[in-house]
Amino acid sequence: MRYLSKFLIMLAILACTLPSAASSQAYSGKVSVDAVEAEPGEHIGVPVRLSNNDVPLSGLTVPLKISSPDLTVDSVSFAGSILPSDFDGHMVVDNISHELKISYLPHFTEPIPTITTTGGLIGTVFLSIAPEATPGTTISIDSINIDTVASDGGPETHIWKKVHASDQSGTVILLPDFEPGGVVVKSPTGIDDGVEPSGLPTSFGLSQNYPNPFNPSTIIEFGLPRAGRVKLEVFNILGQNVLTLIDRRLQAGNHQVEFDATYFPSGIYFYRLSHEEVKLTRKMTLVK
Repeated sequence: MRYLSKFLIMLAILACTLPSAASSQAYSGKVSVDAVEAEPGEHIGVPVRLSNNDVPLSGLTVPLKISSPDLTVDSVSFAGSILPSDFDGHMVVDNISHELKISYLPHFTEPIPTITTTGGLIGTVFLSIAPEATPGTTISIDSINIDTVASDGGPETHIWKKVHASDQSGTVILLPDFEPGGVVVKSPTGIDDGVEPSGLPTSFGLSQNYPNPFNPSTIIEFGLPRAGRVKLEVFNILGQNVLTLIDRRLQAGNHQVEFDATYFPSGIYFYRLSHEEVKLTRKMTLVK
């Protein structure tokens, strides 16, 4: 009986990846990709989100297509996401075909674990923009919607690549609505190092975020006496990078950026400012 139960759980998991074997039903959930702005040569994060979920989910698959080779996938982070502890997050990246698949699969337990939240962050896709990308263009990140049957002379194989989820039983396929997003490529804004505007900071500085503790957002300010490429990163208590807020050339002067931690768990985080000449780190606390 124990082996039969494990076999049934496996079938439930496969139902999310082999939807041709399962029925489908109407579903109000929606998967969306954020639209962000960035400059050529930058490394940025694009959130993928779930909203309006009203059904316990035992699996979720989000295949995505990038419209230009000027945008390549570096990694996918599940930090701050709705991924439950009894699920595993998986990703498959193919930068040759410019495709990406994000999946949530449950552990082999009884009863089958489910995702019950109404919405939140599915994952953050970290991407690199080619230095030669044309400013003013928009690189879309859209869903894949393929439903074909292939055969090499043997049995027919059903190929279904589209955004889908499975219900609590693992046998009913749910088809969320989808809203595409992407990256708007901006013109570089850095100024020449030789320009000396008045009021420049005399040294590099990274201020304490405010408010601190915070919920759900906070402001981080820093000063640059000289222009240069700047990276501002957020790390969790384990030292893992959970978000890159800035990764581009900035002009000399005082700057500020907002860190929105709506989809991050409570805890201690660190933010680090990196410049060609210095690295500065401070601690902040998110309390929900």
